[in-house]
Amino acid sequence: MFLNKTFKWTLTMATLSAFLMILALGVNNYRHLFGFDRRYASDNFGFNFTFFIPVTFLALILGLLVIGITITNWKNWRIKWLLLALSFPTIGF
Repeated sequence: MFLNKTFKWTLTMATLSAFLMILALGVNNYRHLFGFDRRYASDNFGFNFTFFIPVTFLALILGLLVIGITITNWKNWRIKWLLLALSFPTIGF
């Protein structure tokens, strides 16, 4: 497997996309530790608009970029499956 500049950049984006999605879902599960009460709508609204939605949106954009770059640039399926496997969870597959 060759490691050219495009592959390294795309692998970094795919890893960051997966990490951001795991981080967003993990923090969402334990948001009560950060002082957000699940029973109050204002806390849920504030948490979603300040943290959860922006991080999830950024992970989605990175995942879509990785899929687009991967499909257009590589002919080797071993490389494609690695990058696609990292980015599919962020776009909902």
